[in-house]
Amino acid sequence: MLVSYQLTQIGVAFDIADNGHEALSFLSENDYTLVICDCHMPYMDGYQLSKQIRSGHSIYKDIPIIAMTADVLNDQRERCLRAGMNDLLSKPIRIDQLRDTLWRWGLFDNNGLDVEQLRGSFGGVDVLVEMLRAANTSLESGLMVPVDADERVDWVHKHTGTVALLGLTSLEKYGAFVETKLQENVELDEYRHYRAKLFLLMRQLGCLIAHMNNEKSDG
Repeated sequence: MLVSYQLTQIGVAFDIADNGHEALSFLSENDYTLVICDCHMPYMDGYQLSKQIRSGHSIYKDIPIIAMTADVLNDQRERCLRAGMNDLLSKPIRIDQLRDTLWRWGLFDNNGLDVEQLRGSFGGVDVLVEMLRAANTSLESGLMVPVDADERVDWVHKHTGTVALLGLTSLEKYGAFVETKLQENVELDEYRHYRAKLFLLMRQLGCLIAHMNNEKSDG
């Protein structure tokens, strides 16, 4: 499959599921940061897979999902969004298009985390690790609990506070935008996208904490 070759060229580690059922099995057994799925997989297509993931109760219900399809009409994009997907790649997929999409969903950076600045703000590695661990725990518990429609404003406000504590200005502004729209009773896909971005942040915090703990051990 072309996208497998492209992911290898970009330097992204990945697993290949032959269908949606296998993809769900992979998600239950391994740690992943993002899902790319073909809209027309056999047995369980990409739309069904996305709905299954979003309706579940595991931490993966907020994982970013990127669709692949040869149909790029507006109604196709709307169908993907209604199924719970976050973005769409049109076939044939160009490697620059794939790279840009993965970058947009934070796969290649630390979401703007400035570790050195945080070290200075919190006065040392030990305090910083504890702060990062607390932020990570808050995000994980928040993403695990179902949020009713009338609780979304408070939920976004709380976790945008965590984002602000980490100095993530761009993500903080996005959270404030989502909060404002929710206060206006506007149904928007950005709420789901914000949850997906927080899922990625949670994953990145986990990796950063592990890395810093290893540095302490080596030191």
